[in-house]
Amino acid sequence: MLKAGKLHQNHVLSQQFRKWSASRGIKNIDDYTIQISAKNHLKSIHGQGKWNQQWADFIKANPNVLPSQIFYQVESMLQKHGLEHSRYVPYK
Repeated sequence: MLKAGKLHQNHVLSQQFRKWSASRGIKNIDDYTIQISAKNHLKSIHGQGKWNQQWADFIKANPNVLPSQIFYQVESMLQKHGLEHSRYVPYK
């Protein structure tokens, strides 16, 4: 059972695509996580595979993307989920 006030760390660059991120010049995705409520993490971010599916679609549509374009996508996704004011923290 999740506690209502508990914070989760969410990788903004999907761990599922860690190797892809590295191949595009982002060597350590663990440097880019945000802290969000457990409820928001499970419902909004990973509910129905939303976050990872967005990354899969982006990767398929942008095979030669630059790191700057990847971070533009991150910011777009954060905004879509109401998390645009989140601060990156390293994964612990």
